[in-house]
Amino acid sequence: MDTTSLNSRLGLAINTTDLAYRELVLKTGLSESVYWTLYMLWSSPVPLTATQLAKYSGQCKQTVSSALHRIRSGGYVCQDSPRSPISLTSEGRTFCDRLFTPTLHLELSVLEEWEKKRRKPLFPCSRSMYPSSNPE
Repeated sequence: MDTTSLNSRLGLAINTTDLAYRELVLKTGLSESVYWTLYMLWSSPVPLTATQLAKYSGQCKQTVSSALHRIRSGGYVCQDSPRSPISLTSEGRTFCDRLFTPTLHLELSVLEEWEKKRRKPLFPCSRSMYPSSNPE
């Protein structure tokens, strides 16, 4: 397969995935920036600063700042000072558990259902980087 065809197929796959997640976010009634900022806070093992949230989520700092303002008004996050790490409150954790756990389970079930032959293309690169990885 030539590079152009591969890039086209990859682009289609990425656009399809983006569309699926965008539709999922719309169903929650949250903006994409609020959704992904909450997801980053929920999935991180440690509190994150606004700068880290912007860096890790690929959103600009102003977008993260606006999202945090909306999230703070809901009482879902706490932060000691403007530059300190941000963590979820217990209400925020409960809200995020209800919001993200079903999606996480759905993602895992989809991955588990893939046939081995469909999973194998995901692993050649990882096998060259990590020889001990084995999809079988």
